[in-house]
Amino acid sequence: MNYPREAFMSEKQGTMIFKITITPEGNMKAMLLTDLGKEINEAVTVLIGSLGDQFLVQPEEYSIYQTIFFSLHNNFQDSFVGEVESFKTEYNGSWMEPAKTFIMMMSRTSSVPMGTASGVRKTISASEAPTAFNVSNKRGADYQLKNYNSKLKQYEKYVAKGKTKQAYNAVSELILYNPFDIKLIQARRRMEKELGVETYRAFDVPLAVALSSEN
Repeated sequence: MNYPREAFMSEKQGTMIFKITITPEGNMKAMLLTDLGKEINEAVTVLIGSLGDQFLVQPEEYSIYQTIFFSLHNNFQDSFVGEVESFKTEYNGSWMEPAKTFIMMMSRTSSVPMGTASGVRKTISASEAPTAFNVSNKRGADYQLKNYNSKLKQYEKYVAKGKTKQAYNAVSELILYNPFDIKLIQARRRMEKELGVETYRAFDVPLAVALSSEN
């Protein structure tokens, strides 16, 4: 799939996880377990709808989980491995190997290559994606890791000071990149209850169940 243009222009990034359930009758049910905003959510929903009858029908209902990393400028997940607590590195059982949709920074005169885990290459020209070249090329592979760790320290500070709203915003940014940390998911659920909101409840509850089933 292509990186959604609107998400690209606003530099929206993160980790998408979705669940697909296949019934004994061959019907497919799908559920997004993370929220990356309207554009990416809709693009992934369209992708799921295009899968059709590609799944094996079994006598009993079963579910699989698929991860797609949406990255700009560099592959943030590569720098997270071994550095970010609970970031998932093993995919087995009902968890499929992740796919990647990313854009790497190139010079102003070059096109911007888009790649997927399958190795298919597509391009967006500079005229189609002008804001790509307004972002500094000095951002290295550890840029997002440093940003994540900085946000984690902010989150912990807000929690310690009892600033729930600020902690809620910070933990939501952390979950964008690392939705595999069940402690972060559970913390956001507690804060939503305290704040009286349910913005992420539909995503966090089934995601927590999926993560808990691995332990």
